Amino acid sequence: IAIYSSTNIGESTYEVSRNFLNLLLLFTVVHAVLSEKINVIVLCRWIALAALVHSFIGFDENFSWGFTKFPGGASPHGLMANRNLFGSAQALVLPFVIYLLYRDKGLARIFSTFTAMCVVGSIYISQTRAAYISTTLLVIACAVLVLLFIPEFRKRTLVLGATVIAGLLMILGLVKFDEMLKYRPKKSTRQSERVISKKETKLPEKQAPEADDSESVIDLGTELESIIGNSESVKERLVVWSESIGIIKDNPLLGVGPGNWKVTVPKYRIGGIRNDYGKIVRIRPHNIYVQIVTENGFIGFLLYYGCWVLILICAIKVFLQSKEQETKLFMVMLMAGFLAFASDGFFSFPLERYEHTMFIHFMMALAIAFYIKHIDPTTGNKGGWKYSRLLVIPVLGFLGWNIFLGMERHTFEYHMNRAKVYQKRKDNEKILVEVEAGKSKYISLDPNKDPLEIQSAMALKNLKRYDEALVEAEQALAYSPHSTRNLNTLGTIYTETKQYEKAIGTYKKALFYAPKYDVTLKNLTLNYLYAKKYDSCLYTLTKFEYKGDEMFEKVFRSATYYQEKQAKEEASQDK
Repeated sequence: IAIYSSTNIGESTYEVSRNFLNLLLLFTVVHAVLSEKINVIVLCRWIALAALVHSFIGFDENFSWGFTKFPGGASPHGLMANRNLFGSAQALVLPFVIYLLYRDKGLARIFSTFTAMCVVGSIYISQTRAAYISTTLLVIACAVLVLLFIPEFRKRTLVLGATVIAGLLMILGLVKFDEMLKYRPKKSTRQSERVISKKETKLPEKQAPEADDSESVIDLGTELESIIGNSESVKERLVVWSESIGIIKDNPLLGVGPGNWKVTVPKYRIGGIRNDYGKIVRIRPHNIYVQIVTENGFIGFLLYYGCWVLILICAIKVFLQSKEQETKLFMVMLMAGFLAFASDGFFSFPLERYEHTMFIHFMMALAIAFYIKHIDPTTGNKGGWKYSRLLVIPVLGFLGWNIFLGMERHTFEYHMNRAKVYQKRKDNEKILVEVEAGKSKYISLDPNKDPLEIQSAMALKNLKRYDEALVEAEQALAYSPHSTRNLNTLGTIYTETKQYEKAIGTYKKALFYAPKYDVTLKNLTLNYLYAKKYDSCLYTLTKFEYKGDEMFEKVFRSATYYQEKQAKEEASQDK
């Protein structure tokens, strides 16, 4: 159903295949719990250990303790390449850590207490409002449910509250100490070298793009929220959510296909945000509810969240009907985890990384398994669910398909990155080699919705192989039809082949998606001049700052001269 209505079938195939792994994980965990092959306490300890390691990676990045060159956006991003995702991942492991706080004794409780303090501290330094809200709701839900329904653990709830406060105070103290070190009047040679190194690393990001090529695009993630104000960030999300309404109106039942929100949303541009300048593209709506309904329609939305509701009901039933306090406590943690994920998903994008969906499917599987064990034991048996061994064949087949698909995406993105390096070196022949090596029938777009064909089209244009370049540029548009970058590339090919009218039409279309993008405006201005449309040329010049640019000052003088000459000729003809 999801793939049927896809704008880009390759993107939907990848997303559907990836999410099938979640169902397989859920089934595996349920079966393991029912057959008593998973010890919940041991599982929680392993997850807590992973959370502790991830916390220290975040501290390392934030305070520059050592290895701080992990690739990603604004620090701390952990191993998630994004600060939002770092904060939300830590919030999602918190229920397992809190459960250990209640259950563990002796040295084990010291470990769980220290881990909880570090996790809370890492969420604080993530500076992510979505993670703050989800963590707050999670802790409040745990405390309220335990205080009201499990009196045996009321004293330990105070320990929970004290641990959260201690974690925040510990990190706040580290932050203040770090600020004091940064603002000391004298710096060591090593610190000075580190500052210089950071400045040199960031310098290329500020270089202006060449007018001939489209600018490389970046995602509007948390790294930009540190630059623009909070109100601006909220405004941009509201605009993007409003743009998504257009997708819903046109595709209410089945949506545009998983992974296709980013491909389709420019078509419904409202404007008034940073996207208008063409240097930023949106690859997600920062709201998983909006994403699900736009990509899967209302049918997919109801099916997807209907499952969530049913599993939540299972957890509530176990919580209300079980006589074992330990079971009640575990259900509290799971329900708090569901609440944290639901809250975080309203402001962030936890469906994007497999780690996040893995944690939430662990929780869902545990809720189902406990429901079968305590409420509906007739569904299973002491050895777990009965199933035919023949099911192993399709499962292994699908796992093999996912491994193949993952390798295809890895190959695609590997060669895309190499092609970008060769583009900077202006080595067009090697770009074509990389593109041919990276092309796939199943993967067509990179995370910033750029197809590989955009690289080969520019390389072929530079080699004056215009017919081939045109084929590649049109294929790039087929994969991502509302991309300013793709349209710009096609326009430059039309320009160099002196098809000025087609180039003008292409640039006008590109300006609908990014009306203030100076690369498009400059290219359009030149094409108006070549097409002898001097009035339009001069009018387009007023839309960007051309003074100080020697080339476009010449364009202004030429267009003015020929406009006046054209007016004189028309006047003489009238006489």
